[in-house]
This record gives sequence, structure tokens and C-alpha cells, in this order.
Amino acid sequence: MASTLVSDPSQTPRATATIEGLVLHQIPVSEDERLEVETLQPAGLRSEGDTAKSGTGVAIAGKAAEEWGRATALLKKGGEVCWDLRLEPSRAVKLVLEYEARFPSAEMVVAV
Repeated sequence: MASTLVSDPSQTPRATATIEGLVLHQIPVSEDERLEVETLQPAGLRSEGDTAKSGTGVAIAGKAAEEWGRATALLKKGGEVCWDLRLEPSRAVKLVLEYEARFPSAEMVVAV
């Protein structure tokens, strides 16, 4: 599991600028059809082009975790996960990427 915390660097109660940007992460892509990789979080990213709303607000600078903004994750070619992020002033968000890899139990895994 990987998580990324994105916060307004000013963290002042009077901040007025909304922050917009992209956050990139990577999930492994198997070249062996026996090895399956499934994205657990953000839920709903199963194949290229899938999108999912995600992100959890984090309380900072006296601001509550609610109303932090929005983040939409997109699964792109090659396992790239791209979050389109809009962060409200003086807010923070935690983006989580979690995946699971499965290999048939009857098979032996050899490290290279």
C-alpha cells in the first residue's frame, strides 16, 4: 500500500487559493498471465480508462477534514494511476493506492 498526503503549503486560515494538480502513482503490471494484480484502492479501478473518486480529508491548521476538495483517480496504460486533484485553501487530503498480487498456489515463485 502506498499513500500520499497533499496539503496546502501555506496552511494559513486566510489562504484563498485553490490548488489543482496531478498526482501520479504506479501499480505493477504482470507480463506473466498467471500472476494477477488487482487494485483494491481506489475501488473500481479494474481496467484501463476506469475512474474512481477517492481521497480522505485530513484535519490541518484548525480546519476540519470535511470539504477538502475532490480527487478522481484514472487507471491509465501500463498501470499508471493518475489523480486529478482540486484542493481547497488550507486543506489536506490523503490519497491511497493499494493493490494485491495473486499467483496460483500450485505454482512455485522463483526470484530473479
